Formats: sequence, structure tokens, C-alpha cells
Amino acid sequence: VYLGDADLVFDVRFLPNPHYISELRDKNGTDQEVYDYVMEHPQSEEFYQNLMKMLVPILPAYKKEGKSVLTIAFGCTGGQHRSVAFAERVSAALREKWHLNVSHRDKDRRKETVNRS
Repeated sequence: VYLGDADLVFDVRFLPNPHYISELRDKNGTDQEVYDYVMEHPQSEEFYQNLMKMLVPILPAYKKEGKSVLTIAFGCTGGQHRSVAFAERVSAALREKWHLNVSHRDKDRRKETVNRS
């Protein structure tokens, strides 16, 4: 995965993978069932809370230093489930105060031959 254009990169492969749930496999993190599955785990909530405690105070500092664009990336094995759900949740929280563009590079790309661990 090339993330050369990202300023901050967060790996969420440590979270339970919806790929292994047959009814979720062909959906993605923008689908409510997948989003709920990713977020229902205690480690997801803990990661989210800690991430926001870090992000919220540093965003104004990036702006103050003249950074007009800050790219925050989330990565997981296939780029369809966990990373998409987290990008959606974080962007929803930050959207109240910041102008955001959200894109999901691999959301619709199926990689069935890739190891999904």
C-alpha cells in the first residue's frame, strides 16, 4: 500500500476483520452493518477515543504552522471495511470544526487473493 501522500497514517488491522463474516464480506465500511461490526468492539472504541484525544489538539497546531492541507489515512488489509469505517467516524467528528474531503481509495476494489489477516 502506497501512502506517500498521507501526513498521518493509522493502521487498524488490529481490529476484528469483517471480511471473515460472510454476510459482511462484500460490503464496506460505509454500510451500516459493517460500520456497526467494526465499532462494536471495545478495542475500536478505545482506539477511537485515544486517537481523538491526540488529533483534536494537534490540528490547530498544523494550521498555525501554515499547513493548509493535512491528509490523515487509515489502513487495513483490503481497504474496504475497518479503514473505511474509521475514516467515516473520524471525519464525522472532525467535520463539525474542519473542512474535510473524504475518499476511500480501495473501498470498491476487491482483493480476494490477498491474505486477510
